[in-house]
Amino acid sequence: MQLTEPIFDNINDLAGFLRLIGNPLRLEILFDLLKGPCCVCELAEKLEQRQPCISQHLMLLRKMGLVDSHHDGWKRSYYISSEKLKHCLEYMQASWLSTNNTVISSKRKNGN
Repeated sequence: MQLTEPIFDNINDLAGFLRLIGNPLRLEILFDLLKGPCCVCELAEKLEQRQPCISQHLMLLRKMGLVDSHHDGWKRSYYISSEKLKHCLEYMQASWLSTNNTVISSKRKNGN
């Protein structure tokens, strides 16, 4: 993957990004959104979390510009806001995780 332009404008934006993805649930939300747009209710069900919890995390991700949304009838679907960010997340998921399952999902399955 070769990026011609940086994703972030300055070191503070990059540090903010790293803080946001330092939260396992937010990282799992981003990894789920790699599969395609999702509404809060779908993410809550997949991640076994309450909708308000997912909404709060999405609000932070949207504020940082990592995700955006569009209305689909009554539903608001969230998606990753840039192709560069998608490539970065795909690289992280493929290179840094030993399986396609994220850490939170495997911990939940093991009862931790």
